[in-house]
Formats: sequence, C-alpha cells, structure tokens
Amino acid sequence: LPHLTLGNINTTYEPTSTRTSRFDLLFNIVEPPDNENGYTGYQGMVEYATDLFDKETIEQLITRFKTVLRTVVATPDTPLRTLDVLLPHERHQLLETWNDTAMAATTTVSQVIEEQIRRTPDATALVFGEVELTYRQLDARADAIAGALAAAGVRPDSVVAVALPRSPELVATLLGVLKAGGVYLPIDPAYPADRLEFMLADSAPVVVVTDRTTIEYVAGTGVRCLLVEEITTARADPRPALRPEHLAYLIYTSGSTGVPKGVAMTSGALANLLSWHIDATDSGMGTRVAQFTALGFDVSVQEILSSLATGKSLIIPDDETRADPRAFAAWLRQQRISELFAPTPVLKAVCAAALEDGFDLPDLREVCQAGEALTLDAGLKEFFRDSRTRLRNNYGPAETHVVTSHSLHHRDADWPTVVPIGTPIANTRMHVLDSGLRLVPVGVVGELYVSGVQLARGYFGSS
Repeated sequence: LPHLTLGNINTTYEPTSTRTSRFDLLFNIVEPPDNENGYTGYQGMVEYATDLFDKETIEQLITRFKTVLRTVVATPDTPLRTLDVLLPHERHQLLETWNDTAMAATTTVSQVIEEQIRRTPDATALVFGEVELTYRQLDARADAIAGALAAAGVRPDSVVAVALPRSPELVATLLGVLKAGGVYLPIDPAYPADRLEFMLADSAPVVVVTDRTTIEYVAGTGVRCLLVEEITTARADPRPALRPEHLAYLIYTSGSTGVPKGVAMTSGALANLLSWHIDATDSGMGTRVAQFTALGFDVSVQEILSSLATGKSLIIPDDETRADPRAFAAWLRQQRISELFAPTPVLKAVCAAALEDGFDLPDLREVCQAGEALTLDAGLKEFFRDSRTRLRNNYGPAETHVVTSHSLHHRDADWPTVVPIGTPIANTRMHVLDSGLRLVPVGVVGELYVSGVQLARGYFGSS
C-alpha cells in the first residue's frame, strides 16, 4: 500500500493479527511498495478458522498455491486442470504409504476351507434349530453334492444356481459348488418372477440345486433342477484342478439403475478376502456367528465362509425370528452370538429393541456392517458405549466385495456420527482421482478407484 500523509503525520502499512477469523479461509494478497523491507512482488497472508483447519493443513495449502503460481508464470499456456499440485511427500504417501497392502496371496477358497476342516474335523460347524453338524459331517455332505454336480456336467466356471431356503443344506451346497469348481449363484425364492427369469436366462446355469419346498419357483424356467434331498452318494471322481482366476460366485446387482448386472467374482479374490478377515479378527474355534445376511447379498458369502474358514460355528435363525428385530435381539442373546454381519438399519432396530427391553448382548464381540454408509445415532452409541463389542465398517461395491475397513473399538472415547470407510484390505490399492485420472491431494474431492486382487473378473452374460 502507498504511504499516506495526513498533514504532519506519516502513515505506513503494518500487518496486524487478530485472535478471530472473519472467514473460514481467507487469502489476503497485497503488492507492497518496491523494495520496502526488502520485498518485491506480492506478499500474502492466510487467515483461517482454527476449529476447521490446523496449521499443517494451511501450510500445505500455501505450498500448493505457490506451486500453481510458479507453474502459471513459467508456462502460462498450461491448462489449469492439468496442473500437478501434489507435493513429493504427499505423492509417496498416497501411492505407497497408504497403499502398502501386499501380503502373500492365497490360492483358492476351497483350499482355505478344507485346511480348516482338517484342523478341526469334530468341531461344530453349524447349528439350525435341533440340527447340529460337525466340520467332518458338513464336509461329507458337501462332497456328496459336489459329486452330483460333477455328474451333472459341472466343471470349473460352470454356473450352478442355488434356490434353497436358509438351512444346513444351503451351506453344504455352497461348499459343494466350490468343491466341484462351479460358480455359486444364489437364487432367492422371494425374487419377483421377472428378475428370477432374467437371472437364469442371463447366467445359463448348468443346473439349479433346489428342494421340494422351493422347486415350484424355478421348475418352469427350463433349467434342469437337482433336488438336494435326492443327493445321497459321495463323489468318487477326482476333483478338478482349480486356479485363483476361476470364478467362485455370481451375484446380480439390484438393478436400481437399469438392468441387473451379474458380477463374476474369482476364487482368488474371495480367498484373499477370507485371508484378510482371518488376520483382522482375533477369534476362532468356539465363536458363534449368526447367519443373518440376505442370501442374494454378497456379504452372505463372506459371512458363511469366514466362519467356516476359522473353525467357528455358524448359527442359523429361522426366517420368522430373523424378520422381527425384537425377537432377533433376544435370539442373539439366547444363542450367545459373538459375531454378527448386518447393515445399519438392522443394527439400529436390533439395538433399539434390546435397549427398550432392558437387556444387553454380553457375548457379542464383533459386528460387521456393509451395504450402505454407517451412521451412528444416539441409540447405537448408547448401546455400544458400555459393551465390549468392536464395530467394523466394511466398504466395497459388488464389483470388488470388501475393499476397505474401519474399526471402532469399545474402548474409544468418542465415536463419530459418520464413520470413515477405512483403509485398503490386503493386496488392494485405492486412489482418489480427478476427471483426468490424476491423483488429488488429501481433502480434495475426486472419484475412488480400486485396483488389485479384489477386482471381479467382470460382468457376466449380457452385462
């Protein structure tokens, strides 16, 4: 600013500081008199609200701004959208530090499960009402189903539709499909007829495994049906040689934005997810896991197989109990459930019911949420505050299954209302990019890109 003379009084420009910020963020840039205080060019000051920004963030912002100014002066024809404002240490942090997820890759899902069966053959694998199966018994049943599927022509990457109610036979059939090298396609009898017909026509399964109570829903589709009640003999043929790139399951999206898409997930991706899950949890044999998730949701595959891959016991509720939050909360307590997979609306309803009825869930140690954003209301915070439960927020679209995870521990003093999606799981990398596929700095809006083992092979059929 120029000198201002008021009679015999001379004035000079002097910066002042205040203890309050007039704006959330203010860049104040001025051109001082030439050579005053040894400065030439422009001077700047940043004023910011300390409850929104810390000093380190502002210093990085200033450094980026100066980088932009230097680039504009040096190469004035450079389009603004192509300017690189990342600092070297930020680039290393984004590309390497935060994506340091490399771990030894597991081969196939079947191998993971069968290794556990050999370790704990006589442990309880699943419970459904009065029915209780050991790992040895479940494996024998899965072998019989795998043999029947092989006899029906199932080979690696052959789609096998499974239209069964929540039951031990469903779990055995899932294992049998994987043993035979098939691709597990869950069919919920509650699907609308047009969706069911589309899925079967699009996936062209070799066979539909069903039972006498649900065959009516698929009998008219023209696909060969195999009644699970009629499968009695164990397989005798050699098992197929399976590789990580073979498919493990096929899940159709909801179709809310158009035609449902069949997401084809590989055995290697699913095995990687299970290996990460095993490392991320500290529970094992004797832990009781609720089989709650809807069977057409990919989380149900993680829910079932992560239990069996760690020697835990899968406890299956009946449909009536599962549909009633109050009854389900009481069932969780009565069955001494330790682990639960459930989306946010279910968690809120179950916790609210437990609080209203005046009881806690003392055995519950881990809750995994996926499928939508995890937001914590007062009821959830109150329920978990005095518990010993860890709440895990798992994130990932159907095309990747789970790719990030964030844990909230009971010992943490303050849980946020909106929970972060967390950090990448094993052998997965995440980057936030702009519209030109360039890395953006921390705090800058962009789109999330995923790479690594967890990517599905692609869409199936007409998709």
